[in-house]
Amino acid sequence: MGRVFGSLIFGAAALICLGFAVAMAYETIAVATGLKPTISDIVAGTVLDHPVWAYVWVGAAFFLFGLLLDHFTGWSAGAPK
Repeated sequence: MGRVFGSLIFGAAALICLGFAVAMAYETIAVATGLKPTISDIVAGTVLDHPVWAYVWVGAAFFLFGLLLDHFTGWSAGAPK
């Protein structure tokens, strides 16, 4: 079970990193060419219109960070119990 769970966490982190890389590439192109809307515009509009989403996304990011931290330093990394 530990390997499957670790693989799922690692896969989720890899997808988030890939999404972040694509988003940064789009943002760079959008800013350089004046393409609208940029990701910054979309995020600012979402947070201003629905501030609860900011808490949801930050909470999800911290949850995933905690899972990754536990995975690489905790029980699945072979730490003593």
